[in-house]
Amino acid sequence: MKKKLSALFMVFAMVLSLFSGLGVNTVWADDNEGGGTDNVITGLAAKDWFDYDDEGQVTKPKDQAEWSKELWSAVDGLILLVQKLENGVTTGSAINAEALTLAYCGDEDKPDNNLQTGNVGSVSPVDYNNDYVQLKFTKTGWYKLYQKADASDAIVINVGYKELGFYTTETKTPESAMESAALYTFTPQDSNSIYLITNVPDDVTWDGSLKWEVNANGKNIDESQQGRYFEKTLITGTESSKDKTYKITLKKGTFDWMDIRVKATGTIGENGSEPWTPEEGITIHYDGNVVGFSATQEFDWNDAAGCPVVRPDATYRKKCWADFSHSAPYQFAEVNENGEVEKTYTKDQLTIEPMADGTGDAYLLQDKKVIRIKFNGVGTYKVYAKDDPADYVMISADFNKVGLYTSQTVSVDTVCDSESTLWRDECNELYVIPHGLDDGVTPTYNFSVIPADSDQPIAYDGYYTVEDLQNGNHKIVINKDKNENFTVLVTMEWTENGNTEIAEASVWSENRGQEADETGFVAKADVDRENPQVPTDVNWYSGVGAYYTDDVCIVFADIDDEGKITYVTADQLSLIDENGKSVGSIKTNAKNPNFCDLEFPETGNYKVVKKTDPKAVVNLKVYYREVAFYKNTTVSKESYLSSLATASDHEVFYMVENEGNDPVTSIEFRGGTDKGEKKYFADNTKYFTCEKVNASEPYIYKITLAAKADLPEDFFIEVHAKLTNMYETYDADGIVWIHTDKSSSGNTGGGSTGGSTGGASSVTPTPEPTPNPGETTTETKTETTTNSKGNTVKQETTITKNPDGSVASTTTKSEIENIAKNTSASVSVTKDAEGKISAVEATVENTVKPGKSDTVKTTISASVVKQMTDAAGTTDLTIKQTVKDTKGNVLYTVETKAEDLAAGKKLTLVKIENGKKVLVSKPVTVNKNGNVSVKAEEGEYQLLNEKETKALQKEILKTVTPKTGNVSVDKGKKTTVKLSSKLDMDNVAKITYTSSDKSTVKVDKNGNIIAKKKGNVTVKVKVTLKDGTTKTVKVKVKVK
Repeated sequence: MKKKLSALFMVFAMVLSLFSGLGVNTVWADDNEGGGTDNVITGLAAKDWFDYDDEGQVTKPKDQAEWSKELWSAVDGLILLVQKLENGVTTGSAINAEALTLAYCGDEDKPDNNLQTGNVGSVSPVDYNNDYVQLKFTKTGWYKLYQKADASDAIVINVGYKELGFYTTETKTPESAMESAALYTFTPQDSNSIYLITNVPDDVTWDGSLKWEVNANGKNIDESQQGRYFEKTLITGTESSKDKTYKITLKKGTFDWMDIRVKATGTIGENGSEPWTPEEGITIHYDGNVVGFSATQEFDWNDAAGCPVVRPDATYRKKCWADFSHSAPYQFAEVNENGEVEKTYTKDQLTIEPMADGTGDAYLLQDKKVIRIKFNGVGTYKVYAKDDPADYVMISADFNKVGLYTSQTVSVDTVCDSESTLWRDECNELYVIPHGLDDGVTPTYNFSVIPADSDQPIAYDGYYTVEDLQNGNHKIVINKDKNENFTVLVTMEWTENGNTEIAEASVWSENRGQEADETGFVAKADVDRENPQVPTDVNWYSGVGAYYTDDVCIVFADIDDEGKITYVTADQLSLIDENGKSVGSIKTNAKNPNFCDLEFPETGNYKVVKKTDPKAVVNLKVYYREVAFYKNTTVSKESYLSSLATASDHEVFYMVENEGNDPVTSIEFRGGTDKGEKKYFADNTKYFTCEKVNASEPYIYKITLAAKADLPEDFFIEVHAKLTNMYETYDADGIVWIHTDKSSSGNTGGGSTGGSTGGASSVTPTPEPTPNPGETTTETKTETTTNSKGNTVKQETTITKNPDGSVASTTTKSEIENIAKNTSASVSVTKDAEGKISAVEATVENTVKPGKSDTVKTTISASVVKQMTDAAGTTDLTIKQTVKDTKGNVLYTVETKAEDLAAGKKLTLVKIENGKKVLVSKPVTVNKNGNVSVKAEEGEYQLLNEKETKALQKEILKTVTPKTGNVSVDKGKKTTVKLSSKLDMDNVAKITYTSSDKSTVKVDKNGNIIAKKKGNVTVKVKVTLKDGTTKTVKVKVKVK
């Protein structure tokens, strides 16, 4: 009888929910029991269908709600409005909880007259409105609700279990029943198991299938990926059973917040004429350590180490924040479930990339044992380990709360970096601008300077002036004539929610024209051996640098206190290494005896010492150029190219970045001629091409010259790079001169032809040119073969040799015609001198006939992939398939790894938009033949394997935190509950606030608090993001 009654109630609830938006657990009146519109009620009655405000609080009964004396409720309780009626008309006001009694009446087919009132449940006022009552139950069966003075006039309530319900135990009990949309929080020490139990009425027709909808950390999770967050085990019943139990084992540390909603679809009634669509949801919060790749920003300075060190109690996070104008330290690590660091990372093991809102690049810098990040923009940035891109940390970079700017515009171009130098003879006006403060906050400022010979701030008088611009900003004008260097320091203080906050901004100020030469034994480097002159654009220093590959020429001198210069010549000097051993050579320059030519055995640190005074030392650091041209991909003095005489068509050499430099932010190539006046080519590609061989640091480019006949007799190729460190962005360059020998013709081919079937080939050899001494040579041959599938393969092999005849590199390009219907392919493999593969490029072109839809289907074929891996000699290659229409227009491209195309593997198609991966569709499965088909519209796509797909599942909601978890306010006063300023409000749809006791603290829709009386109250702040994800945080309010 209970199940049948439940089913009737459910039908009515579902009909009502179409109008109200309420779920199927809403209570209702049962017309068959005398509570419907056909019955005129006299006596006690209730309404249970309500309108709610944005804070989730009942405002009034719905217009369609009717008075009833017969109700049904789930065991987790319900809210009622209770009144007396006379012939269907209310008399008097609402009856509050204090006047009502709840009694249990058994669990038979109908309520009995034995009223049990002890430990059966509770009646309490709704905390925000005493007109409404909240009922809780400890049993299933029949209950009666009546006024204490009259048990004969009662509202009858049938209490049962939900058709779909979450429980804390594997059997249904009132105590373990979890409320709809309840917040379930667990820690590493708590049980990580909850249960979903079905309770289906007899007259429901249902195949047993359930739809599981999951949102983890703000991202909707496909059902195929839900196992990453919890395991779902059927422990009673079968998949097709009506009554069954699922054990849900939550995986600790894989999420912060997660919503699970379960839905069923069937029919109800004897003829199955009505739909049956119950659903139930729960919100889960894991209050424990993050697990996996994470970062901390919590450091203390350690004098002994000479650098910051991580605090012993540091917290590791998946979300960090950065001040754009300061390179703060980070430690990136692998953290286990117990919060223990299992591994730490260095800069070279990590990658950082901007997300869609990132306004510039960012670079990782190794500073002893910590990593710093140089941001060239604001916004969100992702950091991950190169060996596991699926696990990452997100960093939000923004301007400091107070900043020094060169104009009244807050931008990356005007802000002064705390680690940089302001040359006051070029710019002596600064603006102090607050950023990101809440409305109504008025900060105060303290202005000072820190002299170069001190670490303590002093008054700024005489150093600069300050003007209040009356718009919230201040203007600083630095005294250009101040004959000393110093730090401009501004401290800003403000108060929010009773808490005092402090922020600082600073910049080092120098006068470029006042930078003094060092005295004593000093030097100037970067002198041209063939035309030695003392450089006038650099100062004399006791420490200089030199490029190892250059013809190094340096001028040395003694400078006394009066500035008198006495040159020190080569015969007075010795060159020694760090151990004091005499190395290399230091000789008199042939053009000018005041200058010295130096040779070094290798890169490193050296000293030039005066023979008459061993304490007089100039320190020399010798290193490779940051970017330069080489015969092969190895940075060495032997392979370094300052000039090249072309010996054949299409000569090949390389531009290589020196590993270990500061990060390179941009690279540009230019070519031209210089016959007394430098003129750059309008189109470099007529004379040479640049192909990126290594796409990450150290960068390597393959330079291929055009045919000799197309080249000028003499020309140059320059590379210009920008590098960055904590203090500045600076330029580096390299150059190679090309001489074209017009006296010999280019390669003309020749040779003989062989068969072309059964794997035979026709070969066209290229005669090997006679090399000039000291130069590399290239040998090219073409070959036509037939592969195992009977397709023609055209191969071009280019061998680059060193001057001694040894092989430097080999590049083989294979073009496979008609590899499949309407499909061609190309594979290029480059091997180093040891025969190891250094670069592979694999491309496929597939021509299709588009239909009416914007999406076009293409198939990545196992047969095509096999032919390409055979040609490459490796399965470790990424294939880029370009899909074109019949007119040759590119529709889209899709990349996949050859090794991922195995039968049964699941691949996820993602679209690349502004460097960000965006899910396109559910995973596709590679069929038993090893083929996979995708449909896509215009754009760039990738197929990710299951491990890579995890990268899209790790969004974090940790920015949703209160600015402070505790607020203190005096009775009768006002304050405001605020969220952390690190929360990006562009992601927020709405915020609602709820007070646990409105009689003590009232809170409005903007979080403004009115303290009404003394007491302690909890204010719940519910943040709804624009994608519908919600997170609720709590703020404790103490009224004094």
